[in-house]
Amino acid sequence: MTRQPVDDRAELAALARRLGQPRMVEVDLEVGRLFDPVTRTDRLGEVAFLLQRPDSHIWLMTKEFYPPDAYRIPTGGVKLGEPIEAALARELVEETSFQVAPARFLAAIHYRVRAPEGEVFFATYLFAVPCGLERPEPQDLDERIADFRTITLDGLPQVAEYLAGLPRRESPEFGNWQDWGRFRAVVHRVAYERLEVGG
Repeated sequence: MTRQPVDDRAELAALARRLGQPRMVEVDLEVGRLFDPVTRTDRLGEVAFLLQRPDSHIWLMTKEFYPPDAYRIPTGGVKLGEPIEAALARELVEETSFQVAPARFLAAIHYRVRAPEGEVFFATYLFAVPCGLERPEPQDLDERIADFRTITLDGLPQVAEYLAGLPRRESPEFGNWQDWGRFRAVVHRVAYERLEVGG
C-alpha cells in the first residue's frame, strides 16, 4: 500500500491567517505494520482538538478496545474533499456534543509512515479549543468512546510517554499497539511544547 501526501498548503495558509501560524512538524515513523487510522482510505488526515477548560485542565478520552489507561487527545477524520475547519466542527459535535470554535491553530503534523507493506502519508491538524466545565457526551456511538478524564497541560509528556511505551501486542483492528502508541504520542508532545513551553 502506497499513498502520497495531500497538498494542504493553501488551506493551512488560510487557517493561519485567522487562527495563528501553526507549528509545522515533519515525522518519519517506521513501523512493523500499518495501522488505523493511517490505513483509512476515506481520509488523508485528521483534526485533533485540545479541549481547554476554564480551570486549566484539558479533556482526554479513551475507547472500549484501547489498552488499559490509554487516554489521549480526541481526534477525528478529515473526509476526502472536506475542509479542515468543517471537519473540526463536525467531529467536535460527534465526539463531545460541544458546539465551540477553535481559538488557535497549534500545529500541522505531517507523518511519513513506512512499513514492509508500503508507505503512507498522513496529517494531524491540532487546534486549541476552549470549552466549559461540562463533561463531553459522545453523539456518535460507533466511535466506542468509553470514558473522558481531565489532566493539566503539564501532564501531557507523561501521556505521550505512556502511549509510546505500549506493549507490542497485536490488535486485529489497529495493528500493533506499540506502533499506534508511538504515532499517537507525537501530538501530545507537540501540544505541550506549543502551550506549556511556548514553542
